[in-house]
Amino acid sequence: MELVEIVEKEEGQAGEIMALAAIGPSAMRAIPVLEKYASDEKNSQRGVAYYALACIRGESEDMNNMVNFLKKDKGSWAELARYLDALGVKASPVAG
Repeated sequence: MELVEIVEKEEGQAGEIMALAAIGPSAMRAIPVLEKYASDEKNSQRGVAYYALACIRGESEDMNNMVNFLKKDKGSWAELARYLDALGVKASPVAG
């Protein structure tokens, strides 16, 4: 079973989503599944799904979505900081 299928079947476990993020652009096949998680308001892995989309596509819109989602909840600020740190200079579009 491929990682994308595992993520889809297990409804977005953070570890598997982070693995897709680490794979980067080679994980393009995962985009529809990640978009589904990112848009599902009931999914607890929305932040990491946005992060994975930013890593895979590298689009500033994905980073903006991640920042906007995570900054709404002060409990998620540490998570947001970790993701921005991991993105490094790729996160410059959201630097303000």
